Amino acid sequence: MKHLILIITYAFVTLSIKANAVFNLSDFYKINVEYCDIEDGKKGRMLVDYPQLYQSLDYLYVQTEVVYDICIIIRNSQGAVVKEDILFIEPEKENLYYIGDFDSGEYNIEIDFQHILIKGTFVVD
Repeated sequence: MKHLILIITYAFVTLSIKANAVFNLSDFYKINVEYCDIEDGKKGRMLVDYPQLYQSLDYLYVQTEVVYDICIIIRNSQGAVVKEDILFIEPEKENLYYIGDFDSGEYNIEIDFQHILIKGTFVVD
C-alpha cells in the first residue's frame, strides 16, 4: 500500500511539473491588439469579457472569461495566410495555439468572435 501511495504521488508531481513546463504565464507577454466591431467598423469597442492575447516562444495564449468558438487567421508580413483555424476556447483553460514552427519574422493575427474583430501583430525570433 505504501508503494502504491508513493507511485501515485510521484505520478501526480511529475504530471504537475510537465504541465507547468508547457504553460507558465510568466513566460508569456501580452500582445497589443485593436478591437473592431465587424458590422459597423467602429474601432475601440470594449467588452467586459474580451479575450486577451499573449505570446511565448512557441505558443499564443488566448485568455478569456467566457466560452467562445473563435476563428483565428495568421498572416506573414507579405499578407499570405500562414494558419487559419477555428478554436474552442474556455475560461481558466490553457487555450494555447502552437507557433513554434513559424519562420522568423513579423505576423499579423486576426481573431473573429461574436461580431468583434481582434487585430494584432507579433514577432517570431
